[in-house]
Amino acid sequence: MLGEGRIEANVRNDKQKKEKEKKIKLDPERIAYKFTMQYYPEKDIVFVNIISRYTCINSCMFCERKDKVDNVYEEQVGHSLWLERKPNIEEITEAIRGKINQSTEEIAFVGMGEPFMYFNELVGTITKIKESFPIGQSYSYRVRANTNGLIYHIQGYNNQVKRLKSAGIDEVRVSLNAINSEDYNALCNPPSRDGMDPFSRIMHFIIDCKAASIDTKVSFVTGYSSKGITTKSTEEYIAFAQSIGFVKDDVIVRQYTTSREPETKTIIVKDGTIEDV
Repeated sequence: MLGEGRIEANVRNDKQKKEKEKKIKLDPERIAYKFTMQYYPEKDIVFVNIISRYTCINSCMFCERKDKVDNVYEEQVGHSLWLERKPNIEEITEAIRGKINQSTEEIAFVGMGEPFMYFNELVGTITKIKESFPIGQSYSYRVRANTNGLIYHIQGYNNQVKRLKSAGIDEVRVSLNAINSEDYNALCNPPSRDGMDPFSRIMHFIIDCKAASIDTKVSFVTGYSSKGITTKSTEEYIAFAQSIGFVKDDVIVRQYTTSREPETKTIIVKDGTIEDV
């Protein structure tokens, strides 16, 4: 009886917590926002953050995602992106409505944390966006989602790529950050689940995205070194990406930077050549 009482109390507390969270009003400026990108200053992009409390499955050594602490991402945006709770589809859509216009080229789900942690909301929002802002009727944009590619590690295999394609996603940008399992585990600290290799699951996800004709790009961070762990060079990352079927234009390599150091350069591949921007 005592055990049943504790279970009932926990259920009641969880319900009260959820009801309390629903009453929290979210600032739409923290859900949808714009800022001038260093390497594409002319591009009109609506960035979308759907992650509460900077939630992520990984704990990458080079990531500045910290609880309520100013970081390089928020410095670029100019304000906090912290969300006390997960926004619903209606809140996300309305926040986007306040930013989108006829010149918008892209709606990009990025944010502080991993957007695919809320996969159902992500897919539902993409569907809603395409319904609310029809392409060809005043709008001409692409929908992109940045991810660490670990959705199969989070949820198992559940037709996620098919659902993304059906919702209308145009591009998936995978933060790969390594060329093998050993490097990935050391740099990104993914959780262990059912004995499967996280890096292999990312590769599987990438293969499925490309097979579904979703525009797929991979990104890497270079110039990081700490505690005996050092990232590869730009050339090594590009060579690896090419070995798994990517052309240079679909590879992004960024120089590691922190909020305490000015960014020296961003390395991109444009028109088939490596550029320091």
